[in-house]
Amino acid sequence: MEEALQHWVAGDDLDAAAALLGEHLDIAVSEDPSRRQLARWLEIFPPGVERTRIPLLVAHGYMRMLRWDTSALAAHLDEAAALPRTVEFVSDLESQRAALSYWRGDLEASLRHSRSALKAGPVSAVLPGPMPRTTMRRRSRPGDTMPRLYNAWIRPLLSYAPVARIAAH
Repeated sequence: MEEALQHWVAGDDLDAAAALLGEHLDIAVSEDPSRRQLARWLEIFPPGVERTRIPLLVAHGYMRMLRWDTSALAAHLDEAAALPRTVEFVSDLESQRAALSYWRGDLEASLRHSRSALKAGPVSAVLPGPMPRTTMRRRSRPGDTMPRLYNAWIRPLLSYAPVARIAAH
């Protein structure tokens, strides 16, 4: 993978390299909680190229989550929002917005973004907690349920009274 990324970057085909990283992002995130592999892949890219490429913004977002760098995560999410909308990586971006909202203490926004991530399909699950983690991350078909995500993350939010009022909508 690293050799392929280096090849694309050396050939100045950054879009192809970003697409390749995006295709393997699930593996990098789910199989390496330390994100060392993902960090190595991201170091191959020249600085700043992520600003116009959603897969790289998403990957950098996961690195920011690992480091609790909420201001940089917010900036990456703003940059992603400014790019043309694509269906790809919507669930990842919504999951990251949910985590950021949770860490900022906005449980209602966190619930909204969590629900959007689940509806976006294919689903990526990021379970923010005391420490950023993506131990239960997977892709699934639209409409597929994620009972572990619901039980571990959404159900506790729904039991919080102010959130329960908006969840009914």
